[in-house]
Amino acid sequence: MTDTSVTPAKPSPTRPPEMQDWANRTIYHPLAARLARALAPTGISPNAVSLSGVAVVAGSAWCYTQLIWPLSVVLGLLLNALWHVVDGADGDLARMTNRTSPAGELLDGVCDYVSYVILYLALAWSMVPEWGMVWPWVFGWAGAIGQIVQNNFAESQKRTYLWRAYGVPWLQQARNTDADLFARRQGIFEVFVMLARGYIKMANAMKGGSAELDELVERIAAQPDGQDRLAALARPIYARSLHYDHMLGTNSRTPLIAISMALGSPLWFFLFEATVMNALLVHAIRHQRACDRAFLAALKQSG
Repeated sequence: MTDTSVTPAKPSPTRPPEMQDWANRTIYHPLAARLARALAPTGISPNAVSLSGVAVVAGSAWCYTQLIWPLSVVLGLLLNALWHVVDGADGDLARMTNRTSPAGELLDGVCDYVSYVILYLALAWSMVPEWGMVWPWVFGWAGAIGQIVQNNFAESQKRTYLWRAYGVPWLQQARNTDADLFARRQGIFEVFVMLARGYIKMANAMKGGSAELDELVERIAAQPDGQDRLAALARPIYARSLHYDHMLGTNSRTPLIAISMALGSPLWFFLFEATVMNALLVHAIRHQRACDRAFLAALKQSG
């Protein structure tokens, strides 16, 4: 029997204004919050919402590759945009119903990656009649892997900023404290542990040597008024880096895919992904490491 006793609440303040681009601030997140409030009394779990996002993106891929222009682009774009709403609603629903967990965070990330692999490979498959059986899959897999790496960097850096400036933990802190997710070794949980460690390892590889900084942040956060001190220093230092994280995220890709398909081929998007987006990633990594050095120096100087 469905529990209807859950009272919808406002999402906890985990989306500061500086962490939202225009699309999230004005469209996706307000709609996601409304969807989460509607789902809260139904008993639907946040994980079910995360999984439904995969189906939404698969529907977008089908529209882009199976329908006729202009319906293909219009419906493909709408469903891809709807995915952003669903992707935000699972986190809002988890916070409203007190069901946040490292496992849910990981499942959300896995569903995001699976969704875009499906979309990229579907777009690549649509190129086979014209390009043959080799180059479309090269483009598709290169685009999917590039998107995974770029999104890993963007999301992990935003979560690191959220931790440093607002004290909101993420998978990195769950691992450091031996959370239940990382202690399980049976069935699907072993796969989850492997994926979580891989996600964190990839993020740390791009972040560079910041172990000293992370340890210092943890020590300061445990002090009286320590979080206020961290926030005062972190916010101005990382303000610009957040713009790079926005550009590397999934929001920027949604209109680019639609434009490329409107031009008649996903090739234009794949080329943009391989050149401009990867160049932006390299620049963002360098800038992030410079910000980390500046933040570490500021913390040491402040005593």
